[in-house]
Amino acid sequence: GCFMMGVAIMGISVFMHEAAHHLMFKSHSLNRMVGFLCGAPALISVSAYRSVHMLHHAHERTEKDPDDIEAPAKTIPLVLFYYLFLIVGTYLYIPHVAVNGFRLANSVRRKSILVEYLGIGALLALVLAAIPVELVLKFWLVPLVVASQLTNFRGIAEHGLTTGGNPFTATRSVLSNKCVSFMMCNLNYHLEHHLFPGVPWYNLPGVQALLQEEYRKAGSSVYHSYSEFYLDFFRLTWKRKIVPNARMIPSHVLNEVCAYEETTMKTLPLHNASASRTKYLQNGDWLRILILWLTVMILRYGFFCLLMHASAEISFSQNKEMTRRAFQ
Repeated sequence: GCFMMGVAIMGISVFMHEAAHHLMFKSHSLNRMVGFLCGAPALISVSAYRSVHMLHHAHERTEKDPDDIEAPAKTIPLVLFYYLFLIVGTYLYIPHVAVNGFRLANSVRRKSILVEYLGIGALLALVLAAIPVELVLKFWLVPLVVASQLTNFRGIAEHGLTTGGNPFTATRSVLSNKCVSFMMCNLNYHLEHHLFPGVPWYNLPGVQALLQEEYRKAGSSVYHSYSEFYLDFFRLTWKRKIVPNARMIPSHVLNEVCAYEETTMKTLPLHNASASRTKYLQNGDWLRILILWLTVMILRYGFFCLLMHASAEISFSQNKEMTRRAFQ
């Protein structure tokens, strides 16, 4: 139940993303109104998000990109940042949108941002006043944590280990299956979205089908599933020292563009054939990947346990107080 509610919150936040691009309605005011309602469960102002996100599209993977995922690599090792992002990425991104969205906005939009955050605060206060805290934790806060973790995994897949300077290599698509694509409102077709940000979410698979030849020529990073992507990601980050602006591509793409990549750009080759996979298995990579995965899962589980413990303590205190009043 909490997982599906988390998926729903993530999907609703994607609709906020669509509204920020003015793709849901012809009216900008209606886009803002619906975007505000879709962003409120995730504690994000659609106007603040638009201030940051439009610059992200205009200056993708450059120093002017406020969402450049590899910018922290200037201060900490990139591999360390990626693993931290998998755990706390969204919790840092929410205040990032609030602070930098306001900082980068013009005076008119700043007023909109303030009004929207005041509205989110008022909605939250109303909910807390009308609904018991344990229900808020169960039906909103815990699902929000689930949505945040899913967003962390999605964010790494979209922009992690990509190369700037070419719109065909600066982001990545993970095709996955129809169920996952539906729940993510096709935002997993992220390369297509960046190439054509004016195309609504339901048309992105069609764009992907039309660009196959261009992807092949450019060596675009397009994975068939998230499991395929993270298998490569954990294997690569565990065994090699990764550097900024180096691209990870799947084996089926590498086989087609290997010669081109060697002469034109920096690429991180992973494996070339099924024999390589057997070698990785013999070298114990699968065990290392499993250990990394379990570590992330344990940390997430611990966070969930803390939330549920807090909910139980609040519920116990409230029940104790009600019992005391009943006997007075």
